[in-house]
Amino acid sequence: MYIRVFKIIFLLFFITNVIAKDKMVFAIDVIRHGDRTPINEIPNDPYNWAEGLGELTALGMNQEYKLGQSFNKMYINKLLPANYSAKSLYVRSSDYNRTLMSAQSVLLGLYPTGSGPLLTDGSYALPNAFQPVPIHTDSENNEVLFIHHKNADFKKVVNDNVYSTKEWQKKNEQYKDKFIVWNKATGFNIKDLQDIITLGDNLHIRKLHGVPLPKNIDEVEAQEIMALANWAMVTIYKSYPVALIARGKLLNVIVDYLQHAINDDSNPLKYVLFSGHDTTILALLSSLHAPALQVPSYASDLKFILFKKDNKAYYINISLNGKRIKIPSCHQINCTLDEFIEATAVISSSKNTF
Repeated sequence: MYIRVFKIIFLLFFITNVIAKDKMVFAIDVIRHGDRTPINEIPNDPYNWAEGLGELTALGMNQEYKLGQSFNKMYINKLLPANYSAKSLYVRSSDYNRTLMSAQSVLLGLYPTGSGPLLTDGSYALPNAFQPVPIHTDSENNEVLFIHHKNADFKKVVNDNVYSTKEWQKKNEQYKDKFIVWNKATGFNIKDLQDIITLGDNLHIRKLHGVPLPKNIDEVEAQEIMALANWAMVTIYKSYPVALIARGKLLNVIVDYLQHAINDDSNPLKYVLFSGHDTTILALLSSLHAPALQVPSYASDLKFILFKKDNKAYYINISLNGKRIKIPSCHQINCTLDEFIEATAVISSSKNTF
């Protein structure tokens, strides 16, 4: 945690110094929701999560609020006005409570209480001068930016490019006897590595919240399961064909926003926030040919910042949780827009912006 905070502070320092000579023109943040409860419970040893399953916790709200505070220091009076303007930013979330609430928490850090509008008599429009910011979303059936794993095409691509590989099948064979043991211990029907992801997620969250492990799973086994679940997730999304479909139209939209920012300096829109999932970030990174080695932690932030030099040349700075991301096709640590488009294998349509 301390290392991550240091990285974010370092990035703030770096950007602050860059701004002295280069102008921040546009910024996009793609975040993962904050700490949540498990998606599924362990049948043989359920735990009563007060929030319900798959919901943002108080810790998750606080993580995102602190992330929003870092955005406030980075963007306000540099890219965004001190008081909210509807024309200056756009927020889009997947249609899940945890991502919608995460976006709300970030925005409260970005535009904190006290920054909201006043009535004509000088009193606060809302208690404590709260500033509401609209968050846009779409139903799961109509979603095109945050492609969900239930998508039939996605399942086929994963099967053809991951589950059928020798690497995946060898790992399955290696653990097939343990799958039987873990089935009996948990009540889960674990047939394959893909099934271990749910169990690993549950154990990870139990450990984070100090909830006892299931009776028949010891600490050594829990660590093994969590590591295996991480391997399975990363292996699925490091596949480029999987990433291409899992990213949906999100990368196209990111390219369009950056291109529009270069082509139209007068556009008041300067900032876009996307609130999604670990799979959202995993797919984007693999699409950029920079696949992750670990599943992104809660409240992770994949940042795209467009800068303009004095000579009017533009470049894009990309980072994940304060650590710079080097894209193979970019000649420098930063990318020109042309290099970025080449890296993404996206032909910008100029029609995908939401």
